[in-house]
Amino acid sequence: MVVEKIKNFLSDLDYFLLIPALLLCGIGLLCIYSATVSGSSELQFNFTKQLIHFAIGLLLMFLVILIPIRLIDGAAILLYTITVILLILVLATGSVRYGAQRWFALGPFSLQPSEIAKIATMICIARMLALSRVNPAHVANIFITFSLTLIPMFLVMKQPDLGTALCIGCIALPILYWHGISLFSIFVMFSPIATVLVHIGSGYSFEAFILTLFVILMILYFSKRKTGIILAVFALNIIVGLSSEPLWDSLKDYQKERILNFIEPERDTQGSGYQVRQSKIAIGAGGFSGKGLMEGTQTQLKFLPEQHTDFIFSVIGEEFGFIGAVVLLTLFGIMIFRLILIADVVDDKFASLTLIGIATLFSFQVMVNIGMTTGIMPVTGIPLPFLSYGGTALWTNLCLMGIALNISMRKKVYDIH
Repeated sequence: MVVEKIKNFLSDLDYFLLIPALLLCGIGLLCIYSATVSGSSELQFNFTKQLIHFAIGLLLMFLVILIPIRLIDGAAILLYTITVILLILVLATGSVRYGAQRWFALGPFSLQPSEIAKIATMICIARMLALSRVNPAHVANIFITFSLTLIPMFLVMKQPDLGTALCIGCIALPILYWHGISLFSIFVMFSPIATVLVHIGSGYSFEAFILTLFVILMILYFSKRKTGIILAVFALNIIVGLSSEPLWDSLKDYQKERILNFIEPERDTQGSGYQVRQSKIAIGAGGFSGKGLMEGTQTQLKFLPEQHTDFIFSVIGEEFGFIGAVVLLTLFGIMIFRLILIADVVDDKFASLTLIGIATLFSFQVMVNIGMTTGIMPVTGIPLPFLSYGGTALWTNLCLMGIALNISMRKKVYDIH
């Protein structure tokens, strides 16, 4: 009887999700080993800790698979509330590392509540929108979604942790779009962000600001919306654009440096731009097929600081080359495509929105992490899912995969074909 249940369980698993996730974890462990094996004993211990994190993560993933999805749905608001409390507590009592207060110390290990906030925020938004009986584009849906997003974002920013805050923030728009909000509504919400980025990126150039406003005005005009709506959105962009300088001044110095180095990569190659420069050298040195595991010069000689964490892709690029990068992106592509495919056919609103949230989180983190290691995006401290060193991050990703597998394998309940 038990054997039969195990066989049924294994046959119901979605291997288009499970196999890519496990392979990515395996690649990550290999690269962490390579990046730490020639370092200090403390650095080498990181590989052992990551193996333990992986074992715990697998256990958590399979436990999540066994939990009825209705229970996860019903516990969404409670989990969100607990997470917000933890984010407040970590600001008051958490341990400080590298000038940031993000962790609860648990002996040789640590817990990062901001990683849990990714799951909590996502399923809470999905829960609230699934319960909504009003028009998807109704202002109430938008207000609830952004309120639920901004609270943990603000608390995470206070740690400070810009990368994780951006990960939490990226969830809202795709879930709203999947829920039925129009592209115009998304443009209305996104345009002020674009205005701020252009204004800061141009060094507060008046000409760039005017050009941005002109482009926005043209889009609004051809959208054929009511004059009042056009004027309101245009005025919002003007106000937000003029407020961008105080926003810039509120950033930490290291955050300003990262953005400035993104705009002008060669401005400080021996200082704040050193990490990106060394990352690009490592990836370029890998060529087509790579130098081989534990054969990368940049990796083994530790020219790239913290390469086993946020810059793990540099290790992959140097030691496995272009082929390794393609394999990596293919595995992520299979996983994300499968998540969207299931979300499209699943006969449950909460489940569908949750899957889109998971796909969004993975897509955003992969895009930003690889972008920053190759110098085409600012360094924001976002880890590469399943690969970068970090216990809570790995547990979070495997729990997200557990939720996805939970939904996918219950074909009779959710009518997935």
